[in-house]
Amino acid sequence: MNKIVWVEWVDSRGVTQGWEYTDDLTPLAVDIVHTVGFLLGKDDTAITLAMCLSQDQVLGRLAIPVVAVRELHEVALPFLLPGGALRQIGTGDAADLLGATCAQELAGDLADAL
Repeated sequence: MNKIVWVEWVDSRGVTQGWEYTDDLTPLAVDIVHTVGFLLGKDDTAITLAMCLSQDQVLGRLAIPVVAVRELHEVALPFLLPGGALRQIGTGDAADLLGATCAQELAGDLADAL
């Protein structure tokens, strides 16, 4: 089963609007992005995540270039079980308990339950 991971990565900043005088240019900062998703794959060039995962489908794939990754960590989520019991789960447990799930829906359900 796919792990849930948190990735901190560097993204480019958008294109400026209109003509600019070269004497007036200021440096553009890059963006630091934090993404949580289901790890679909990792090779020498990219880490591929999905935002939602079911038994046989994914939704919202994102490929992050390896050279842009600053940190990558597996995430364990607290999950409220029927009857109010709280337990720590990883992705495999979540998929077994929930069937089709989405990381954002899981986080929202947990916030609503608390």
